[in-house]
Amino acid sequence: MTRLAFLLVYFIVTTLTAQTFNQAIATGKLALTSNQTQKALVVFKDLATAHTDNWLPNYYAAQTLITEALINSQNQDLVKQKLVKAQTYLDKAHSLTSKNPEVIIMQAKLYLVYVVSNSAVYGRQYSGLISRLYKDAYAINPNNPRVVLGKAKWEIGAAKYFGNETSTFCADLEKAVKLFDTFKQETNQHPSWGKQDAILAVKNCK
Repeated sequence: MTRLAFLLVYFIVTTLTAQTFNQAIATGKLALTSNQTQKALVVFKDLATAHTDNWLPNYYAAQTLITEALINSQNQDLVKQKLVKAQTYLDKAHSLTSKNPEVIIMQAKLYLVYVVSNSAVYGRQYSGLISRLYKDAYAINPNNPRVVLGKAKWEIGAAKYFGNETSTFCADLEKAVKLFDTFKQETNQHPSWGKQDAILAVKNCK
């Protein structure tokens, strides 16, 4: 009887903890998509501290800081400050999940913001690494829409930089849009961003 009571209490506590985690992730994701980055960061930092064995809070904390860095891309000091901190969260996420395409492309995005902020300084340093990261993520899961989208956008940007044709990549962007409708996330807490960005990229692809 005592064991049964213990199991019942354990089940209730575990269920409530999971619900609290899920609700907090949902709150943070909503704040991030609403450009309330400070609110999102507080939520994800707290979750990363409380759930040290879960890669998702660290991933989202990094994404939030990367977003803030991109918004402030003209401020070199602030960009570096945000991205250095984002890297600490990504390092933790990398340590908690192996060969995860979501984490890999977020790493590529971090390097991309460095390039956007100062291509003269960071372009040569990170361009090859970004290409490799997208290729690695694609090799792991070519049906992940964020992987397909990020890889295509990067290749389009590189083609434009070198004055090459970009229309050949439009099909990849269209593929990404379709994949957003068919790709199954492991849970509702997993990354789901990118569809509107993909739709806009298709409209602008020539």
